[in-house]
Amino acid sequence: MAGMNMNTKNKVLIRALIAGIALAAIRIIAGPIELPRGLLFFCAPFLTAAVAPEFIVYLFEQVAHLARWSVHWRWQGRYYAYQGRHVRFYLIDGEVWAATEDVFAIVRPVPDQRELRLMGAGYALIPGQQIMGISEAALRRMMDVRTAYRHAQPGMLKFLHWLNHEALPNVRRHPDSSA
Repeated sequence: MAGMNMNTKNKVLIRALIAGIALAAIRIIAGPIELPRGLLFFCAPFLTAAVAPEFIVYLFEQVAHLARWSVHWRWQGRYYAYQGRHVRFYLIDGEVWAATEDVFAIVRPVPDQRELRLMGAGYALIPGQQIMGISEAALRRMMDVRTAYRHAQPGMLKFLHWLNHEALPNVRRHPDSSA
């Protein structure tokens, strides 16, 4: 509707109002009887002709915008990005937790059962959440073990640097940025 002049907008709104009244009239005529599904499909072309094409284009643009927004709204301001991957951090009672599925998508090789057992209580359900997480201490321990050898993978060294210098300090500095 942004490209329409005021006269066209008024016409579009009047046509939409007429289409709404027509739907209400059909509903009143049908009364308590359940409308057959085919009736709406039968009426749809007539209602579409009553509503201006500009309004329909505007409506589809808004639906597309809402669809794009709904995919990302839960992540808005609640994750940190590392090489194009989202990593959720939770700050609970002064302790930082990271979602395991996000960390395991980055860490290679994925920790095996032995390594998870060594994390102890640091690998558990995040308090107050329904997802598994790794506490900051357990995450640091795991990264220290993986980067302690001379042949540490460059990817792990970069991830450790990112954790220590960007993600973890910012989670503590800006608690609202945690999920």
